[in-house]
Amino acid sequence: MFECLLDDDQLALLKTRIERTLEPEEDQVRFYPMSGHTRHKVLVMGMQPDRVIDDDVFIV
Repeated sequence: MFECLLDDDQLALLKTRIERTLEPEEDQVRFYPMSGHTRHKVLVMGMQPDRVIDDDVFIV
């Protein structure tokens, strides 16, 4: 699982690149957009990165 801070253009580019390499019969990629409304419900255990999350967050 990867957590990415992406704007709309970056997300579109990521999706395009994944589609090029994805094997639909073997692979699965899920995108879970998180809004400001649900972001506070994320539980993180362990090291906390030194960054402020003020943009949309997508877990890829």
